[in-house]
Amino acid sequence: MTREHLQDLITRYANGTASPEEITELHSWYRAMDMEEVHWPAEDEYEKEQVRQQMLHRLQQEIKQEKRSGRIYRLSPLRWAAAAVVLLLAGAAIWMMRPVSAPLPVTATKDTVFRNDAMPGGNKATLTLADGSTITLDSTANGTIAQQAGASVQQPQEGKLVYQPGTASSGISYNTLATPRGGQYQVLLPDGTRVWLNAASSLTYPTAFTGPERKVELTGEGYFEVAKHAAKPFKVKTNEIEVEVLGTHFNIMAYADEQTISATLLEGSIRLAAGKETILMEPGQQAQLNSATQKIRLAAVNVEEAVAWKHGYFLFNKQDMAGILRQVARWYDISVQLPAEMPKDAFSGKISRDVKLSKLLSVLETSGLHFNIEGNKLIVNR
Repeated sequence: MTREHLQDLITRYANGTASPEEITELHSWYRAMDMEEVHWPAEDEYEKEQVRQQMLHRLQQEIKQEKRSGRIYRLSPLRWAAAAVVLLLAGAAIWMMRPVSAPLPVTATKDTVFRNDAMPGGNKATLTLADGSTITLDSTANGTIAQQAGASVQQPQEGKLVYQPGTASSGISYNTLATPRGGQYQVLLPDGTRVWLNAASSLTYPTAFTGPERKVELTGEGYFEVAKHAAKPFKVKTNEIEVEVLGTHFNIMAYADEQTISATLLEGSIRLAAGKETILMEPGQQAQLNSATQKIRLAAVNVEEAVAWKHGYFLFNKQDMAGILRQVARWYDISVQLPAEMPKDAFSGKISRDVKLSKLLSVLETSGLHFNIEGNKLIVNR
């Protein structure tokens, strides 16, 4: 099905003019799709709002019909997609958010209005130099910002740090790049390795790789594109694992508030060591270390999910709501107060990280949860 034809079908469904054959075709498309992006045809905000209201009205009418028939209303797969499209019309860039297990009952049919809101994260970080001094990068002008042993530290553009190798130095100096909650940054290390840091993360590294190996330390989450150097293996150390590579692309997630540490390999090969256990990974695999049992689980995964944050969106694949909210808390720099009991359903969806918190929460409310934003705290209720 072409995108143009799909857009036409959705538009007809929204305004109630779709024929039974067209509704059947739309159902068939949904059942066959796998998180496919839908570009809504509306061009301006006024048109988006008009179509949005049409969609809401149609969904409300269908709910009323279900209630009059005496049956309990539950969202069909197509209506879950439609509910997500409603948010897309408002500019939230939502593809879909639906439970993998049995659909949950709808508890509201209109948008939630939040008295408070939170902006999404952005390019924010601090750089700690070898002498202990710090530089707030998001408020520093572009250009050369420091001279360190063996390298010139430059910020050519917002959100990016570059180390230009200079005169060789006999000593070893270390810098630390740290992102706050709600921050992200990337750095080009002196050997040509590129690293992207997610929110609430840090990377400690030498300003020049002079020894037999290239070793850095990571907290939080980082994506690495390692420059090849056969004679100098590249090592990433976290609190509980160490990854060794020669030249490859991989992601490491090692947040302290997560139950597992994961390494996901996109290209090349890596050797992962945890305690006495060592494994060799192939592209498309993810290794998960359970912090409690210290056991490593290796499995084939959709690598797009692991690096979605680097490309500017959340991608959830059979994710529990508590896990989703931990990611939300880190990116929007908020604390989360959870109810005593959370939904047991697993959710899948794809959401832009550029939207306001209120837009994201409107989609998450399809889980049956309700949210209130009080200052810097997100309160979750059932």
